[in-house]
Amino acid sequence: MTEAWNLTNGTVEVFVNGESKGTVPSSSNLGETVKRFARASGIKSVVVYLDGNELPQGGASDPIGQGEELEISSYDSQAG
Repeated sequence: MTEAWNLTNGTVEVFVNGESKGTVPSSSNLGETVKRFARASGIKSVVVYLDGNELPQGGASDPIGQGEELEISSYDSQAG
């Protein structure tokens, strides 16, 4: 069986409302990273996903951890 190589070298790609905004080290603080990218995009209320799984607010003080894509979505864009 062939195994894919993870070439991210401990980084996570950050998306805001579906648009790539760059990468951060996977050891970065989750809450601080979300706040920084959300504020830069003018977003006040967000829903956060890591590799498609919604993250609870309770983990904001933790490092991002292992994953490839951190998605920060405006809470308003999730309504409907």
